Amino acid sequence: MRQSLLKTSLLLAVGFLPGLVQAQEAATPMSVDECIEYAIQHKNVMKNIRLDEAIAKAKNREVTGLALPQVNGSGSYQYYIETQKTFLPGEFFGQPAGTFQAIAFTPKNNVTGTLTASQLLFDGSVAVALQARKTLEEFATINTQRTEVDIRETVSKLYYAVLINEKQLEILDNNYKDVQKIAEDNEKAYKIGVVEKIAVDQLKVQAANIQTEKIRQENQFAVSILTLKYQMGMPLDSTIGLSDTLAEGMVSMADLLEDYPFEFSQRPDYKLTETQQQLNLLDLKRYKWQNLPSLRANGAYGYNYASDQFSAMFQNPYLHFSYVGLNLNVPIFDGNQRRSRVKQANFAVEKTKNTLEDQRNGITYQQQQSRSTLKNAIIALQNQRANLDLAKNVYTLAQKKYRQGVGSNLEVIQTETAYLQAQSNFFLSLNAAIYAKIELQKALGILK
Repeated sequence: MRQSLLKTSLLLAVGFLPGLVQAQEAATPMSVDECIEYAIQHKNVMKNIRLDEAIAKAKNREVTGLALPQVNGSGSYQYYIETQKTFLPGEFFGQPAGTFQAIAFTPKNNVTGTLTASQLLFDGSVAVALQARKTLEEFATINTQRTEVDIRETVSKLYYAVLINEKQLEILDNNYKDVQKIAEDNEKAYKIGVVEKIAVDQLKVQAANIQTEKIRQENQFAVSILTLKYQMGMPLDSTIGLSDTLAEGMVSMADLLEDYPFEFSQRPDYKLTETQQQLNLLDLKRYKWQNLPSLRANGAYGYNYASDQFSAMFQNPYLHFSYVGLNLNVPIFDGNQRRSRVKQANFAVEKTKNTLEDQRNGITYQQQQSRSTLKNAIIALQNQRANLDLAKNVYTLAQKKYRQGVGSNLEVIQTETAYLQAQSNFFLSLNAAIYAKIELQKALGILK
């Protein structure tokens, strides 16, 4: 019955695609944990989060490169169409005093090759950036964990919602068959004059109402499956089977975890804010250290060729040059820009402190509210179980009396309606209890 209902709803979910029945029969059933793992691997938001982790690692490698030697090579070639000339006194060339002779000192062809290297010895901003590398990676990792928890919550709730909708469909199907059977019996009794036509019509109306409710539940079930697949990152035209089953024992008073040793850092969202505060403090330190001098060592080695004839240029002796040195940069006055950045960083630290305090209060409130909601849901579930057992007994007795000829079809309809409502209330209570358990686990940071 369960597989049949699931198959029907999947057909509704994908618009009666040809061949889906065969595909559904071949689908491998998935547990709630398998659905969660599928979502973590295939959901696009998780793919992007993992890319954010990769970006953070790449940025850290970039920061590391600031502290490593920087080596560059360069080369240049110049051909002087008209070389610049310098005037020299004519006496140097045997000419009359007071005259000048234009002489070119630069050859027409010049080639220069240079290799430069530098090494940062100290820079306050870079030093703090190197300290922040591990914290940046932790931030990206915790953000991934937080997103995983959100996916676990969403997929778990949807998974159990599908199971409960499926169970309600099964109940409706069984009730429909029961009412139809009674209606057929009444039709036969009416033909021989044992019952009135109104009794037959009442049962037909009841059967039609159940059939209408079945169609509504089937559509709702189809939508719930589509939603589950969407939240899992699964193609909507694919098939899926669910292997877990519902059980009243899934939720108990032990799930309240009233003595659980909770630490705020167990919550990924709180831990993420703590890590953000560490980054804010490092940012503040970076701006303060920007006022310190920076020191860099550098050096270069090169050579130069020159000739009036390009073909003879590399045949001539070339000139080497090289140097080593230190560059010291001392900040003196920047128009109070650094001071303003320090103030902004201090304000960011204070804001995050307020956020952490608010989060602690919010988490405590969530835990107390979730624990209270779960406790009430468990009590309601226990009451609905008792009501369901009672309604079932009354319905069974009414059917028995009717078959023995001492009861009326009206009594059967009334008790059947009460039994149907009791079943619906029970599964709604079970659903509420499961939801409350998931929310408490999330509030305690143990939804894994």
